[in-house]
Amino acid sequence: MIFTVFSVIFGALMGGTCSPVSDISVLFSMVAGADFINHIKIQIPYALFNGIISIIIFSYIFSY
Repeated sequence: MIFTVFSVIFGALMGGTCSPVSDISVLFSMVAGADFINHIKIQIPYALFNGIISIIIFSYIFSY
């Protein structure tokens, strides 16, 4: 169960933030005037950090 919850949250985060075909990523890079590929590269560490935090939190919550 815990891996299912983690997979859904992490997949939504990575898909919405770091996917090069995501409309939000394209829109944000255009609005900011940034290079699209650089925008994706910058977002990856943040998404991985949030994924690790979600693993820790859900592991703690569902361990009881």
